[in-house]
Amino acid sequence: MNPLLDDMMWRGLIKNHTDLVELGNRLDHGPITLYCGYDPTADSLHVGNLQMVVMLRHFQLAGHRIIALSGGGTGLIGDPSGRSEERQLRGEQTVKGWTKSITDQLNRCLSITDDLIPPLFVDNIEWIAKMSAVDFLRDLGKHFTVNYMLAKDSVSSRIGNEDSGLSFTEFSYMLLQAFDFLTLYRQHGCELQIGGSDQWGNITAGITLTKKISGNSVYGITSPLILRSDGKKFGKSESGAIWLAREKTSPFAMHQYFMNVPDSDALMLLKRLTLLDRKFIEEIEQHTQTFPEKRLAQKTVAEEVVRFVHGADAVNEATAVSNWLFGTGNLPSNKNPNYSSLLAGVPCYETISSMKKTWDEFLTESGITTSKSDARRLIQGGGICVWENRIKKHDDLVDLPTISKDGIVVISKGKKNKTIIKVIESISS
Repeated sequence: MNPLLDDMMWRGLIKNHTDLVELGNRLDHGPITLYCGYDPTADSLHVGNLQMVVMLRHFQLAGHRIIALSGGGTGLIGDPSGRSEERQLRGEQTVKGWTKSITDQLNRCLSITDDLIPPLFVDNIEWIAKMSAVDFLRDLGKHFTVNYMLAKDSVSSRIGNEDSGLSFTEFSYMLLQAFDFLTLYRQHGCELQIGGSDQWGNITAGITLTKKISGNSVYGITSPLILRSDGKKFGKSESGAIWLAREKTSPFAMHQYFMNVPDSDALMLLKRLTLLDRKFIEEIEQHTQTFPEKRLAQKTVAEEVVRFVHGADAVNEATAVSNWLFGTGNLPSNKNPNYSSLLAGVPCYETISSMKKTWDEFLTESGITTSKSDARRLIQGGGICVWENRIKKHDDLVDLPTISKDGIVVISKGKKNKTIIKVIESISS
């Protein structure tokens, strides 16, 4: 098998595929152009999307030309794949803004200054917006039977569901994605589409359309969904999704998420979310089995993912914030650090700035202490600090506007137990 495809099989990155031997022969004969599409369903990608970005980078490092497609057009329609009910349609300006944000994130991850074929970034609104209803029906619709479309999982799973069903809008989605493949084949010689396992029906529709119109064969690969060892979907924390946008999830919060995964998950993620070579990963696997308490797998995947998404400086920032929170270092050198930005996405206890409570009440309510008597005992023993200052009287009122910095308060119980308090103006109804 082609070495690149063999490596991807070892990493667990390939699930569905067209003929891998034929594709391998094509890869052996020179660079190929491939693409992966990302619909703007939010204003940021999350770590669940990261596997396909890393897979693009593997192809890029092997000398192939990659295209990252942002679905500014298909995002206005909504992909039914993997959904039990129809997506809420978003306004054009919202989708346009989300598309730009996602394109910027892809650009940051893939536009590395090295001696490689540079990536291409496209938005399918460029060709979808130019298509009339007549063009859509004559030039695309005539190439697909209803029976063919009904056989796709994204459609068949929704047919007969009295509660949701499937609108014609979503029913037509696979034709638009098929048109993406055909357009990129025509304009850039694109021969391969990659995507998540839920995209197999859409990918094969593009292969079918391109074959019918051009007479030439193209290829498709999907990667399996990443599931945690407990069977739950990867990429969620107690505070929500782990986003690639640093204003939603700080490098520290992303780093901590990976530091806290079980050993088996960390070893799987090293294969599927990093660019480390096989020999090095196998050495880490052996080390983790021998010295699990050192958590080398977690540390390595955390650093590699943060570096890939945010850059080397962000790894240093995440480490510095971690050391600061757990009492072994200081924040990155900055006289006026933006605490809110450094801690974005970190689970916080939220309270309003106008709150009027004594320290023993507040510490108990926020879960820092088990009771007011516990709070009083700790305060009396000098065991509660706000930032670096000890609390001296349990019956003093908490003055949040004075002690908060950039809307954040950090309370220490002892040397290592830290709680982050997020101070807001009011609780939304």
